[in-house]
Amino acid sequence: MGQADQTGRRAGCQLGDAAIALGVTALAFIFLVLSAIASQDADGSAASTEGTLVAAFITKSEIVLCSDGRVVNSSDGAVVRDDWSKVHRLSDRIGVLTAGRDLPGLMSRVQSRLARRPAASMSDTVATLRQALVEEWASVTTASRSATKGRTFVFLAGFDETGAPRLFHLDSLTQPEFRIAEMPLFVTVRDLEIGAIATGTQTEDPSAAIVRHLDGLQHRQPTIGLHRLLLGAFNATKAQLAASNSRIGGLTYAASIDRTNGFRDVTAW
Repeated sequence: MGQADQTGRRAGCQLGDAAIALGVTALAFIFLVLSAIASQDADGSAASTEGTLVAAFITKSEIVLCSDGRVVNSSDGAVVRDDWSKVHRLSDRIGVLTAGRDLPGLMSRVQSRLARRPAASMSDTVATLRQALVEEWASVTTASRSATKGRTFVFLAGFDETGAPRLFHLDSLTQPEFRIAEMPLFVTVRDLEIGAIATGTQTEDPSAAIVRHLDGLQHRQPTIGLHRLLLGAFNATKAQLAASNSRIGGLTYAASIDRTNGFRDVTAW
């Protein structure tokens, strides 16, 4: 597969004096990786997560993955269900976030490939994910009645074989499709990195809202725990976006990955 591209739009901001507490560590910087998902498949029979909000919050010892739970009909935006998680366990140390056109057989296809040929490294794992994405994408779009393929976007986050946190993204609109791109993490002094996607909003950029809600929560609750802080900011951002975009909403789903306890669903915060 070769080395992953180190690309992706990104922006940074400093929270100044209102540093957010992560346990005993002050969070002074937020690094945001932002990608927008455009139009979806126009086939009325296709499920779509257009309007999805997903985020990966990454520290050097823990990763928290979050998604909203809404699924809509891609032709008219009608809500299909509000309890659909876009957070997926790939292994004990790796998770996946999906957004855009639904690929229903993706995760089973990846797991089947990994069962037949276990990955020796995280790079092998993301290469396997790409192969499964290409196959599932071809299968779904070939069977579609619509001439518009839509778009699927995936984050893969986890800890590699050395214990280092890593974040990749794969996009159906790249050439070739689903080219692997890796986001550089912790290249300057900071304690938290965020990969986030919001779509269907005016700017399709959740960064300002996420940072504002993180900052506000810390001001109001200086001793707030990590999960409550991150999920509180995610939920507040989701509610803000949902007020102007009915395709975002539903339940919130979250999972935590750490080097000691592995992948765990976060059910309370």
